[in-house]
Amino acid sequence: MFVQSTNYSDEAFLRDRIWDEPSLIPIAEIGLSNEATVIPLKETSLPGAGSSDVILIDSSGNIVIVECKLATNPEKKRTVIGQVLDYASSLATLSYDDIDTRVAREHHKPLHELMEERVPAEKWDEDQFRNDLSGTLASGSFKLVIAIDKMDPDLARILHYVSSQGELRIFGLELRYHKQDDVEVIIPHIANPIEIGAARSATSGQRWDADSYRAELGKIGDERVRAAASELLRFGQDKAESMSWGRSGVYGSFGYRVLAASKRISLFTSYTTEELYINLESLRGKASPESFDDFVARLAALKGFHGIEAHQKYPGFKFQDTLANESTMAGFQEAVLALQASLQ
Repeated sequence: MFVQSTNYSDEAFLRDRIWDEPSLIPIAEIGLSNEATVIPLKETSLPGAGSSDVILIDSSGNIVIVECKLATNPEKKRTVIGQVLDYASSLATLSYDDIDTRVAREHHKPLHELMEERVPAEKWDEDQFRNDLSGTLASGSFKLVIAIDKMDPDLARILHYVSSQGELRIFGLELRYHKQDDVEVIIPHIANPIEIGAARSATSGQRWDADSYRAELGKIGDERVRAAASELLRFGQDKAESMSWGRSGVYGSFGYRVLAASKRISLFTSYTTEELYINLESLRGKASPESFDDFVARLAALKGFHGIEAHQKYPGFKFQDTLANESTMAGFQEAVLALQASLQ
């Protein structure tokens, strides 16, 4: 059957096709894994930058920003590149919780629940995902895609040039549209695909480990903070059932993991930025209400943790204000071990 080439009615129609079917983005050609599960967001509000057309979040913690333009739009060349960079710079200021809020608003479920529903259990690790997505946001290492119905030669020239300079990659995606009666066909083509070798490197990321994390801690100037962060690493290596490691190129992180309700969860995440996050949202519903409340109460009684409350998701604290105090560190470790014992 012959299907005639036709035009998109407008840019919103093109945007909605990508949101409905994220697989239209040939993600392997922009350096991501075909095996990853993708959650799409449409018209996402970004501080100071407006609303992006489509944002794709994959189960490995990668983010793709897609801006849609028609060939008839005079902004399709210089302006659209500045626009997608504006979105990326704004997105890089957001946290995991900020993204989670936007996902829940659109899909009516938290991000981790959507992923759990779609990713096979043996391949899903909530703590690792949250660490990886947080690292992507902090580093701003997004994939940027300009989707257009017909690639303009001048735009392709600009994209090829940008791609050849440093690590920034903005991909041009041509999506030819064909329709005959009730049959619709969209043919995607990346104008400047990433090379196979570079694609493998792009998907591997940087994975921290105990040695690289410890070396990074050595750069902390405050001796008390450096000692506290090192002690928490030792505690994790000795007492955690397992540890997860971040892959951010900006900072190191590890999660202290235990088994709860037949799932591996992280009780807390420690960062080389001298910060500690308590993962109450990961623990909620997996520990008994009594154990959960006891854990929060034990922490709230410690110096520097007084602001923690059971309804919070991932409350964060500075080492300088909390674990740099020896008695607070001892009380924190006791609270963790008591909760861990209650889960067994």
